[in-house]
Amino acid sequence: MRRGRGRKVIYVLLGVLALYLGACYRLALAYIHPDRLTVTCPPTLTTVLMPSRYGPTPSWETHGLASGRPSKVVFVLVHGYGGSRESWSTVMTDLFSKGFDSVAPSMPGQDASPAKSVGFGISESHTIVDAVKWVRSVAPASKVIVFGMSMGGGATWIATKEDPTIDGVVTDSAFARFDEAMNCFFDRKLPLGHIFLSPVVTIASWMTKLDPSTVRPVDEAKLWHGKPALIIQGGADTLVTPDQGERLAEAAGCPMWTVSGAEHVQSYSEQPVAYLEHLVAFAHSLEGRSRH
Repeated sequence: MRRGRGRKVIYVLLGVLALYLGACYRLALAYIHPDRLTVTCPPTLTTVLMPSRYGPTPSWETHGLASGRPSKVVFVLVHGYGGSRESWSTVMTDLFSKGFDSVAPSMPGQDASPAKSVGFGISESHTIVDAVKWVRSVAPASKVIVFGMSMGGGATWIATKEDPTIDGVVTDSAFARFDEAMNCFFDRKLPLGHIFLSPVVTIASWMTKLDPSTVRPVDEAKLWHGKPALIIQGGADTLVTPDQGERLAEAAGCPMWTVSGAEHVQSYSEQPVAYLEHLVAFAHSLEGRSRH
C-alpha cells in the first residue's frame, strides 16, 4: 500500500515537473519570438527596403533621405524589445522639423524584419551596422548618429565595435549587461522570477546559441571612450535601473541626462521639449567635427 502511494507521489511530481518545463519551453519560444506589431507608415515618412545581411529590411525614412537631399547629420533610430518603427514616428517628425533626417529599421524578430528571432543585442547590432552602411551609400557626406532605446540601445553600443566609424551614439534606457536587465525583466513578471524562470533562460540560450552573460554593451562603451556620445536615463526606471546608465556613461566617458520620474523609455513622454533640445544640440556638435 505504502509503495503504491509512493509511486503515485513520484508520478505526480514528475507530471508537475513536465508541466513546468513545458511551460518554460513555451515561454522561451515567446521570449525570442515576441508578437510582431503591425504598423502603418505615417504620411510624413516614407517606407524603404534597406539592404541588410538578414535580407531587405522594411524601414521608415524622412523625406530628405528619400528625395536625395539629406541633412548634414542623419539619425539611425533603433527600437527596443517588443517595439517597432512606430516607436519613432513622433521623434522622426520632430527631428525633421529641426533639419535632421532619420531612418528607423525593423529590428530582428520584430515588426517586419526578415530575421526570424530576436538577438538580444547581437543580431540587432548587425542590422545597425548595415543601416549605417546604407545611410552612407545614399548620404556619403552626412555624419551618422545611432540612437537606440532599451535593447536597441545595448545593440547600439555593440555595433560600435564592428563599425567604430559611427560618428555619434545616443542611447536611452540601455542596459550595461543583458543578463542583469533580463533578471529585472523576469522579476517584474513574477516575484523571484529570475530564479523560477531560469529554465526559460537556459532553453532560450540553447535556441539562440547565445549566452546572456556575454552580451555586455559596457565593454564596447569602454572602447568608445572619449568619442561623441550621450546617455539618457529615466530616473524611475525599474527595468534598466539608473546605475546601468551610470556605468555606461562612465565607461564611454560621456554625459548622462537623467529625467526625474521617467520610467523605462518614457523620458521623451515626460519631457519632450528638453529631450528634443538634447538631441538637436548633440547633432549640431557633430556638424563641424572631422570623422574619426
